[in-house]
Amino acid sequence: MKKQYQILMEFAFTVLMMYPIHRINALKNVGFNFTKQPHIIFMVADDLGWNDIGFHNKDVFTPNLDKLAAEGIILNHSYMLPLCTPSRAALMTGYYPYRTGMQHDVLFYTVPAGLPLQFPTMGDYLKRLGYATHIVGKWNLGFCNWKYTPLERGFDSFLGYYQASEFYINHTTGVAPIFGFDFRNNSKVAWEYFNVHSSIPFVKQVTNIIANHDSSKPLFLYIPSQYVHDPHQVPQKYVNLYDNSPITNPIRRQFQGMASAMDDDVGHVIAALKKYGLYENSVIGFTSDNGAHPQNAGNNYPLRGWKGTLFEGGTRVPGFFHSPLLTKTGFVYEGLMHAVDWMPTFIHLAGGIADSDIDGMNMWPSITNNQQSPRSEMIYNLDTTTGNFVGAIRESNWKLTIGEPGNASGWVRPQDVSEIGRASCRERV
Repeated sequence: MKKQYQILMEFAFTVLMMYPIHRINALKNVGFNFTKQPHIIFMVADDLGWNDIGFHNKDVFTPNLDKLAAEGIILNHSYMLPLCTPSRAALMTGYYPYRTGMQHDVLFYTVPAGLPLQFPTMGDYLKRLGYATHIVGKWNLGFCNWKYTPLERGFDSFLGYYQASEFYINHTTGVAPIFGFDFRNNSKVAWEYFNVHSSIPFVKQVTNIIANHDSSKPLFLYIPSQYVHDPHQVPQKYVNLYDNSPITNPIRRQFQGMASAMDDDVGHVIAALKKYGLYENSVIGFTSDNGAHPQNAGNNYPLRGWKGTLFEGGTRVPGFFHSPLLTKTGFVYEGLMHAVDWMPTFIHLAGGIADSDIDGMNMWPSITNNQQSPRSEMIYNLDTTTGNFVGAIRESNWKLTIGEPGNASGWVRPQDVSEIGRASCRERV
């Protein structure tokens, strides 16, 4: 029996390793030149689950996001990796994380590593294409050497934090005795924001970038939000929005308040784009970085599982495209899309062509014309770091999982989050 299991594992590993070779050979990414390069605004939520946004759940108040989605194109089969570092590596490079060495867990503050320097980022590509490139929010792709930080990875400016998570107000992270302040304005430690809720400097920075941007030059604004990652630190006015909510669980209400606060930040971004004349030539993309975790009162119902697992609840996320440049809007796109596809899609919009050996595909023609996705398969993740092979692939409507997909195999309704319990920011990312 043991020998049969070993043969099965070897066969599965061989099949999985053949997939990217097949995909790469099939990739034919064609550039598309706009008369004028569009501004690209890319917003990434942190740990926002399938059921944590208004256009999936009427009990969550996210009117700005709902309006953008309704007047754009909703992505109904958009996938990320199970955790934030692998997802962000895939978003930034267009490579599956197992090919960049970023497939295992999160880059914690004690890990002396980062996204390998030989892989250009989305910022690198767009900068070469003439874009001004800015990041406001979470990085989590390395900080042990300056070469791994945003200003060395294709971005003109950075305001935010390097770690996977931190407190919203005092901006500290870690576990004693390794515990510290993590908030940067470019490479400078931004002590002036100690005890200032992060959404205040983030919104101010985004507004200033837009207000001071030369509209004749294309803008790439990457906004990886701190919301809705724990801990629950949100102005009370957003929690009060749920005073008459059918959800009575106070922890879930706090979480939904964080979703509403994030939505308010998005409203400020759109208002600034319109005020300063950039909106009409902008393409806005939105996604979460992975599924939610019920311990943080997030919810992926009716999907199975949660953050950190290879189940659908850990990897299938809400997302959409919005732009005044779209000619067809107001529909739900049912085609398959993966984290690795965002980068070549944005490069296509900018009039460029990504490297031919990446795993991502340009999705723009298929999505905007509501045609069949060029992607019929994808890799959820491959990880042998601990000595145990864990992985999952999807081919059409079939999914193959090898190893332990995660310890969260159930379905959790919003009202049941208290049954899971709540972990603190310091215990879990």
